[in-house]
Amino acid sequence: MKIEDLFSVQGKVAVVTGGSRGIGKMIASHLVQNGCKVYIASHPVDEQENITTSQEIGCEPGVVVDVTNMDSIKKLVNHISEKEEHVDILVNNAGVLNVIPDENGVISMKIEDITEESYDFNHNVNQKSILFVTQQFIPLLSGGAAVINISSIVSLHQTSLHPRQRADYVATKAGQNKLTAILAQQLSNKKITVNGIAPGAVETSMIGENGIHYDRDIYINKTNPLGRFAEPEDLGAAVIYLSSKAGTHMTGQILVLDGGLSQSSTHTTEWLIY
Repeated sequence: MKIEDLFSVQGKVAVVTGGSRGIGKMIASHLVQNGCKVYIASHPVDEQENITTSQEIGCEPGVVVDVTNMDSIKKLVNHISEKEEHVDILVNNAGVLNVIPDENGVISMKIEDITEESYDFNHNVNQKSILFVTQQFIPLLSGGAAVINISSIVSLHQTSLHPRQRADYVATKAGQNKLTAILAQQLSNKKITVNGIAPGAVETSMIGENGIHYDRDIYINKTNPLGRFAEPEDLGAAVIYLSSKAGTHMTGQILVLDGGLSQSSTHTTEWLIY
């Protein structure tokens, strides 16, 4: 098989949650560039950003959804089903690091300072949403469809990506991976693959907000073995691989994209400042 056929996603229909910015936008943009019909879905607070992104990358008009709410998820699925007979690629990308700085701009990583509210919010967005979004899309996912869950390297390894981990956030990301494995098992009889991607640091608003600051030069020169952040092409290529003919025999796996961060014993934690 020729490489252009092996890795082709031409003509496929994709849905990307959290697609108006960050990693979701990167993924949606690459799918569009490679011939996919893409619907991006994002939270109501990002509605204007969703519209702007849709126009910028040339995907279908953005859809507003609260992935933590079943009624909202069903509205999303109904919206897509009115326009499409099937969905070939479902990217569960919506995610959050729900941390609130104190009056000095400092984020606590201590278990004593984790609240029930922060735990529930992280769990609902990062883990619960994957289960129920995937569940509701099953009737539209055709045989050979790919479900791709965006996790994080912190779900697998204690790294310098976040030197002082918040237990509520990391627990949801680790839970995502097990959920990916279970969904892969249960959907295999429908010929649907389910895989995850665990990026290292990606320069998005998530590591530039909420009182989290970073030194780009330290990360490139001292922290990451390959000397760079994950780039849009890295994420786009991984999704295209998992959703093309090339990836049809992979399921229940977590693809690590961290530039060797998790395997390095020489990296420094100086780059990330809470």
